[in-house]
Amino acid sequence: KSTLLKLIVGDLVPSEETGKIWKHHALRLSYVAQQSLHHLEEYVTKNPIAYIQERFRQGLDAEVNKLAALTITDEEKVLMTGKGAVTSVQGRQQRGREMWYEVTTIGRVAADTKWLPLSELETTPYVKKLILNFDMKAQALESGMAIRPISEAEILKHLADFGIDQQLAFGKIRQMSGGQRQRLVICAAFWSKPHLIALDEPTNYLDNDSVAALTKALKDFKGAVVTVSENEAFTAEISNEKWVVENGSVTIADRKSTRLNSSHGSNL
Repeated sequence: KSTLLKLIVGDLVPSEETGKIWKHHALRLSYVAQQSLHHLEEYVTKNPIAYIQERFRQGLDAEVNKLAALTITDEEKVLMTGKGAVTSVQGRQQRGREMWYEVTTIGRVAADTKWLPLSELETTPYVKKLILNFDMKAQALESGMAIRPISEAEILKHLADFGIDQQLAFGKIRQMSGGQRQRLVICAAFWSKPHLIALDEPTNYLDNDSVAALTKALKDFKGAVVTVSENEAFTAEISNEKWVVENGSVTIADRKSTRLNSSHGSNL
């Protein structure tokens, strides 16, 4: 189940013979891993305010930048030096039903770019990563995340919405309990105002009151939710679809006839 979730968010990349993951170019997606330290390991000596500031300082989610679907490998960097290789993406525009991208290539001056359709560009894995990185930056600008202030006051308000008071906000992350850390990474995931949030066992380490608060927040959330969880009471409240993962396949085992408020939730 966790493997499927990682494929959906881009933390794993499927092999060409296995299949493809398609994602709309304007989709903003956030991911909360099963272990909070997956997100917090580099920041345990800092406080939650500094964590939010550093994670989103560039107007982008630094965690998303680490996903395998976006990271250019050393081998791919070598490919980018070959004659005619695409080196960067400069722009995009919709032409008919297809998205076209403006790219620079080896052998052309920096100001001399050309436009190519996505269908032609995405056949090269590293170029597809360049496109995904460009799309992510465009999403941040269009959503306002790139210019959202990361001031102490703004972050304190956001933390408070997720039950992290000022005492916790100014304390070291390493001094927080497992449940408090889980709340912090969920809080950070919502900073980017995602269209879809993927959660892997989000109720682990949370007490009953925190689970109830998370349940209400996800039911009120205007976007989509995909979650892996063994907490049946939790998933029954937030999901309108149940996906069963077994024997190398995924099937929809249960689909509710009505939507839960304004959210779409799927339970793996």
